[in-house]
Amino acid sequence: GQWAAQRMPPSFGYSMHGATDLDKNGYPDLIVGAFGADKAVLYRARPVINVESELDVTPSVLNPEEKTCDLQDTGKKVSCFKVKFCLSAKAVGKLSSTFNFQVDLQLDRLKQKGAIKRALFIHSQL
Repeated sequence: GQWAAQRMPPSFGYSMHGATDLDKNGYPDLIVGAFGADKAVLYRARPVINVESELDVTPSVLNPEEKTCDLQDTGKKVSCFKVKFCLSAKAVGKLSSTFNFQVDLQLDRLKQKGAIKRALFIHSQL
């Protein structure tokens, strides 16, 4: 925001109001006022980075009796499913166009530590 006077009054920030989308762009804006100044500054919110993600698990229901994959180095047939995760990001404004994301996929988050694994990665492809 920009204040009309040469300097910001010491009471700037005394009152603030947010969670209202004043410019109807889908993001909550912020109004900051100063006690006794009869002025306020409007800070308009906007997206800085747009991120989209997609997770695809095939088949959606796993049949443990249907063993169509080979377990590496054992020749044993096992049940399997494919997991595909796509992530795209786009900067708005003067930001870098390169982003580094860390993605963690938990195969069995309810499994107790030290218990027998019920799922494992056979192949991975980046």
